[in-house]
Amino acid sequence: MGIYDNSPAESEPVPWENSKHHYFFAHYALRVAAFQHHLMMFPILTSPERADFFNELLQPLDKFLEAEEGKRDFSGEDIGFAGFNIDGRPCAMVIMPPPQNPTEAYFVAIVSRLPTEEMTWDAMNQEYEVPPIDYYTLELAAQETPEDRGVFCSWSVDEKHTNLGLGSRPSPSAFCEFLQERFSRTPG
Repeated sequence: MGIYDNSPAESEPVPWENSKHHYFFAHYALRVAAFQHHLMMFPILTSPERADFFNELLQPLDKFLEAEEGKRDFSGEDIGFAGFNIDGRPCAMVIMPPPQNPTEAYFVAIVSRLPTEEMTWDAMNQEYEVPPIDYYTLELAAQETPEDRGVFCSWSVDEKHTNLGLGSRPSPSAFCEFLQERFSRTPG
C-alpha cells in the first residue's frame, strides 16, 4: 500500500491554507530554472543575491496564480540555502518555508553529477544534451508517517515526477544526512 493510496475523494478537496505559490515554486519555477541553468545554479544559489533570484522566480507565479492574489505569504528572503558535498559532488539544498499542505516541499536538493573538482567555469557554462544535475524534493506526506518523515521524490528534465519512498525527518541536517547516506550507496 503506497503512501498516497488513501488520498481524499475528489468531492473532498485538500484545503490550501496558504497560497499555491509554495507548491509551484519548488515543483515548477525552481525546477525549470535548475534544468535550464544546470551547473550555474551552484554559484547562483551561493551568491548573496540569491533572494533576488528567488523573487524573480516568484514574480511570474504571481501572474500565473492571479486568483491567489495577496495570498503568497513568503518572499525570496524567506527561502534558505545550505551547500555541501555528497560523495564528492556539490549539492545545493533550498530550504522552503514550512509546508502547510500535502506535496509541498520542505526542501529541494539540486545535486551535481560532476565531482566538485570538475566544477570549472568552463564546465558550468558548457551546453549539455542532458543537464548534469539531479533534482529532488522532500515533501509533506499526505498522511502520517513514522517519525513525521517526508516523501522523497525526484523530477527529471522531461517533467517526470517519481515518488522514491519515505525520506528523512523535515530538518535540514536530517535531510543532508539522508542524502549523503543514499548517494554514498546509489550512484546519481
